[in-house]
Amino acid sequence: MPQLAIETFVSQYFWLLISLSGFYVFMVSQVIPNIALTLKSRKVESRSGSSAEVPANVVSRDSILASAFASK
Repeated sequence: MPQLAIETFVSQYFWLLISLSGFYVFMVSQVIPNIALTLKSRKVESRSGSSAEVPANVVSRDSILASAFASK
C-alpha cells in the first residue's frame, strides 16, 4: 500500500503544506476581507438607516449579487 510506505511521507507532507498554505492565503486575501466588508456595511446601514454612508464598492457588489440571484 503506497500511502503507508515511508518513502512517500516527505512528498505527502510537502503537498499538504503547500495545499494548506494556498488555502490560508486565499482565505486571508479574498474571503475574510469580504466578510469584514459585509459586516461593516450592515453596521453602517443599521446605525444610519440609509445607504448614504455605504461605500461605493459595497453598493456595486450588492447590485451584482442582486442581478445574479434575480435571474434564477
